Amino acid sequence: MKKFLKILGVFLLAVVVLVAAAPFLFKDQIATIIKNKLNGALDAQVEFADVDLSLFRAFPDARLQIDGLSIINKAPFEGDTLFYGKEVKLDLPVGDLFNDASDPIHINELVINDAISRLKVNEDGKASWDIAKVDSTAVVVEEPQDTTAGFSFDLNHYEINNSDFSYEDVATKNKLRLMKLTHSGNGDFSLDSSTLDTQTSAQVFYGMDDIEYLSGQQVELDADILMDLANQKFTLQENEALIND
Repeated sequence: MKKFLKILGVFLLAVVVLVAAAPFLFKDQIATIIKNKLNGALDAQVEFADVDLSLFRAFPDARLQIDGLSIINKAPFEGDTLFYGKEVKLDLPVGDLFNDASDPIHINELVINDAISRLKVNEDGKASWDIAKVDSTAVVVEEPQDTTAGFSFDLNHYEINNSDFSYEDVATKNKLRLMKLTHSGNGDFSLDSSTLDTQTSAQVFYGMDDIEYLSGQQVELDADILMDLANQKFTLQENEALIND
């Protein structure tokens, strides 16, 4: 019996050591996969400072943290920062850690901290966020296309904390900026239809035709959104908005 307990103890210790060491063993592999996926799918320059992997913080999921993630536009918005996130945290199934660059990564939870996003539409109607690469050699077929590659956002929860978002349409002279933005949502993006429960708080600046309608007022919004993902339809249900109390 003592021999059995000794063997069991050694086995459990080995498992603990393996689990603790796994983030270091797979860190470079995961960083390469993510960078390849992003740069392969986006017509923009994608970089990040560091990647950290934990098998404990979001158990049974693995937690992947990307620090200093930046997406920089190419022409006609060359050099503009489309997105910068100090911390981007993704919770994903442990099994996805063993995927190669051609396999999908499923994201169950997303947290973005201290982000900056600059969205712009120029005089020609071109949007700075329209950066998805298009395969000009692709042949249109009647059969369903393979959608396994890339990222699958089967989210149940997401949040954006202490972030700065701006939007400008040069042609219509619309400008919107959200400072100190906190936004979260709870729903099930894996279903064709579900309700997304959102909470939003931000200082809002809004102007049109050089007239400023909001100049830093605190806005709070609680909104339930019916998501019909199959038909890409979104319907506001019960909601409550407050401006300066």
